[in-house]
Amino acid sequence: EISLGLVGSEMCIRDRYAGDPGHSEGWVTFSTPWNVALAYLSHYETGLEIYDSMLIQSVQTVSVSDSHVQLAVVLNAPLNFDYNKVESGEVTVRTSRGDQLLLTVMEKNLNSADFVGTLVMEKGEIDNDDDRIQVRPGDVITFSYGWDVFQRSVSLDIVR
Repeated sequence: EISLGLVGSEMCIRDRYAGDPGHSEGWVTFSTPWNVALAYLSHYETGLEIYDSMLIQSVQTVSVSDSHVQLAVVLNAPLNFDYNKVESGEVTVRTSRGDQLLLTVMEKNLNSADFVGTLVMEKGEIDNDDDRIQVRPGDVITFSYGWDVFQRSVSLDIVR
């Protein structure tokens, strides 16, 4: 039989009746179901949207007729762990040509679930030594947050 106690405690597998367990249910010790529930709930509560620089209109395509374009990236995620300070997160930005950067998004205001960052894109060839994304017509930009099955992502097309 398998003990529900902590390995290394007085309730070792060899003597599961030794000591006071302090609880009667195994899930208290093995919190996998709790952690899985939190992961799925966090994924459910997470959203990612791209707006114009004034945060007025959602954007699905961007024209690069100008030399550079600014976009607002809005991450809605359960990242507000300290109610007394403005916190941050990171959104990965990638182009179909391989340009990539980590965009820092900051809490919109104290105790907000919305985190906002500004992305500057410019027309041209890839330059990995700056904090901008270089694009040209036909490129696809993907914004993502999270990993694997819990990743949220949104893409937009670059047009003339």
